[in-house]
Order: sequence, then C-alpha cells, then structure tokens
Amino acid sequence: MKKTLLRVVSVLLAAIMVFALVGCKKSEGDTGGDTGDGASSGKKTMRFLSNIQDRTRTEGLHEQMQLDKWLEKNPDYTLDYEFVPNANIQEKTSQYMATDNLPDVYKEWASTQEFVDRAKNGMLQVIWDSQEAANEEGYNFLDGALNKWTYEGKVYGGAYNFDVFIWYYNGEMFEKEGWAPPESWEEFMSLIDTIKDKGYVPASFSGKDAYQSSAILQDIMTRVSGDNELGLKAITGETKWTENEDIRKSFEYASELIEHDISGGTSWLAQDYAGARGLFVNGEIPLYFFGSWEFMMITDDQLSETFREKVDFFMTPDIPGGKGSKTDLGAYFGGGLSAASKSNYPDAAKDLVKFVFLPENSAKDAWEMQLLIPAQNFDAYRNPETEHPIMTHLLEVINNGTSTMDKNILSGYNNDWTSQTNPMWLDYMSGQADIDTTLEGLQSVADAVQAAEGQN
Repeated sequence: MKKTLLRVVSVLLAAIMVFALVGCKKSEGDTGGDTGDGASSGKKTMRFLSNIQDRTRTEGLHEQMQLDKWLEKNPDYTLDYEFVPNANIQEKTSQYMATDNLPDVYKEWASTQEFVDRAKNGMLQVIWDSQEAANEEGYNFLDGALNKWTYEGKVYGGAYNFDVFIWYYNGEMFEKEGWAPPESWEEFMSLIDTIKDKGYVPASFSGKDAYQSSAILQDIMTRVSGDNELGLKAITGETKWTENEDIRKSFEYASELIEHDISGGTSWLAQDYAGARGLFVNGEIPLYFFGSWEFMMITDDQLSETFREKVDFFMTPDIPGGKGSKTDLGAYFGGGLSAASKSNYPDAAKDLVKFVFLPENSAKDAWEMQLLIPAQNFDAYRNPETEHPIMTHLLEVINNGTSTMDKNILSGYNNDWTSQTNPMWLDYMSGQADIDTTLEGLQSVADAVQAAEGQN
C-alpha cells in the first residue's frame, strides 16, 4: 500500500514538474540573445517584438547582432523576445496599442496612421528632439530617412534601411537568350512578349503579399504624374481615385502589363514569398518584382555561383508622355525600432534604440553582410573592390534619384485601408477586376477612411 501511494505521489510530482517546465517555455523562434528569464537571473527584463522569426541568418541575424551587442554592454538587462510573422506584425502592434501595453522596444514601420496616433497619444518615447539633433549626435541618417518617424518635430524611432521596388532579372538567362534590360516602356512590353514566346512566364510575384501589386501601381503613378504623393492625396480626399486623369492613365498602363500576361494570369496569386522567390532563383522565371532588400540573395550559398554573380535589376521604365521619370523613386525608408513610453525601464529602452542606430552598428553590419541598403550614411564602410555589382548599381540609382516617398502609402496608410484594399490590388493585377471597378472600390474605402478621421 505504501509503495503504491509513493508511486502515485511520484507520478503527480513528475506531472507537476513537466507542467511547470512547459508553462515556462519561451515562444517558438526564441533564438539568439539572452533567454529572457529575468525573474530567475535577477536581471531586468524588457520585452522585444519583431517580425523576423529566423535569428540565425540574413535580416534576423543582423537585428539579433545589434541586440546582443547591447546586452553585452548592459549585463543587468535581458530581453523577453516575441517573434510574429511579417503578415501579422501590424495587427499585433495594434492589439498592444489598444491596451496601451506596447513592448518596451518593438519593430515599427512608422508609415501608418496608427503610428501617428501612437506618437500623438504619448505612447512612444521621443528618441531625438529633432531630425537635426539626431545627425548632430552623429547618427548620419540620409535625407528623408526620419520624415515618417517625425511627429510635430520630434523623432520617435529610427529606420534600418532604404527600400525601393525593382525588377530583378536573371543575368544568366538574359545572356543565354540575348535579352537586354528595357530602356523604355515599349521595350519593356516587347521584352515581356519575347520572354513569353520562349515559353516562360515573364515575371514572378508573391501574390499573397498585396503590397507588391500596389508597388507596381505606385511606380507607374509616379512615372505618369511626377507626384510621389498622388496616392496619399487620393486616400485623404485632396483628389479622387475616380476623377483624377493621372490616376486613370496609370491604371491604363498597368493594364498593359496584365494584357501582356506579365505573370501568367491568375496562377501567381497562389504564390507566397518563398514560392515566388524560388521560381526566380531556380531559373524557372526570368523576372522578379520585389524590394531592393532582396539583393541579399547574392549571399545565399544554396544558389548557384553563376546566378549570384549575374543577377541584376532594372527600374520600371518611363511612361510615354509622363511627367515623372525613373529617377522619381517609389522608394521609402523601411522598418526600424521604437520604444514605448510606458516601459518599466524607459531609459534603457531608449538607449537600446539609439545604440542600434549608431552607424558602426546597424548600418555597418548591414552593408558588410550584404543584406540591406542602410538608411544612414555608410560611406566609411564601403569597399568598392569587394562590392557585388548589384550593390554598386543600387547605389547609383539612389544617388541619381530626384525624389522619394515619405511612406509606402498605397499599401500602408492605416490598418483599415490596408485590409480593405489589399484584395482589390490583387484582383486588379491578376485581371479579375477592371479599372472602373477597382477605382470605384478604392474611392469607396477612401471615403470611409476620411469619414472615420473626420475629414469630410
């Protein structure tokens, strides 16, 4: 009887220990950096939220390197990590915002109305008193890099990288087939037809990432109108989607891409990011429309050396009779970090953000790792003798640019706009919705957004 009772007690104790261990387990993806177990270590714990789950390579490794360097200099602190898929990060941030429980430091894009609301309502710490103050302290942000992070003159975060959408092309395939990057819109249409005649789907897209579709429209709208803010003006009511001639003309040119079967019809809608990238890097599709940060493919040792040597890009060509040109970049400064004003350790949270953006940290590592175009001056870390040609090409485009966007606005004005318009971009670019239907739908959502903001 005693042995039986002892066995029962032992089983119960084992179950309790297993339950306790499971209950204390960190979220999946918690790799790199400290364990975040501040309670048991006696360290001060800050929460950190990011959209990059893999911390062992590319952007995740870069971000983790900066955090680890700060932790090494601040041994009294640890980080409690939360990693959310990119598609869910804005929603997650909005949930924390709704309860005024933002993580101490978190990944921010600063391109949405929600960010403005966070700054306006005092939920964020001021990182620098002005853009000038940031650069006087030696942070060397590029012109415009902090515009969307600024509210009423105060700066509420910093940007990691400069982003521009481009048409990557497989240089090996182009050499083999005798193709050349197009210099004009007519040459672009001809190239698409030639590629298709060779039996290829011309371009690869991640159909599940609607911002790619809106980025194409953004590029074309800027070429037609010469105004990087035309989309913003249509969202906020300064002009109308259904009445502006430049907007309609832009959609007509985008329809040429659809009519020339740029993406093989509707099948591309089923592709996610990994699938779309795979079709391109494996030589099945010769063109790939994506952000400039994807040049990091040159570091992927799983790809053939020839592919990595020869991959390059071209910009969306000029539109006949357009008021803008390909030097008007549909470009913006990408994700970065902000700090919550209600952090238990506000000084440390602010210090972490500022530490990451010391030029010798994020900017230097990003360029030397061949991952990103930093949003800060990184001339001191360049070595033209070792730069891949695509990196040099990107810098030439940036240096010759005549304008950029403050925000990636067509896909990110606010959460309501994004959630309601994403299906419209996809339906239009896949040929499932015509111009009038799309413009009327966009106008309807714009009217609702304006009404919600009290702008009507």
